[in-house]
Amino acid sequence: MFEAAVVGGVIAFGAIVALVSAEGLVFLGAVLAGLGFVVGVPAAFVYHAKLYAALKQTGVVPSRWWVSPTKHHAAAGEQAEDNFAWAFRLGAAGFVVIVLGCLFVALGVWKLRVQG
Repeated sequence: MFEAAVVGGVIAFGAIVALVSAEGLVFLGAVLAGLGFVVGVPAAFVYHAKLYAALKQTGVVPSRWWVSPTKHHAAAGEQAEDNFAWAFRLGAAGFVVIVLGCLFVALGVWKLRVQG
């Protein structure tokens, strides 16, 4: 099922790039990136705050825990992880939307340059 969703996404992405004008791609990309920032950044903040609180409650907050926070999910405990998992997923989804938006902007600019 996941593979089918990836293939469908790639086909939809290719169709959008082929059918939408260069200006439309730049606009679509900017909107997606903006939406990703509006949703993803606050969710990421909540995730990091909740993970820190869970780690602090266990009494062990590793130095530079924020560099690779997913390593510390197990240390936070399963119940605590349930408390911040939604924010983790929402922040990750926001990041994916930001990257997709930046990709649309880049392809739109490329199309503008190729068109002359």
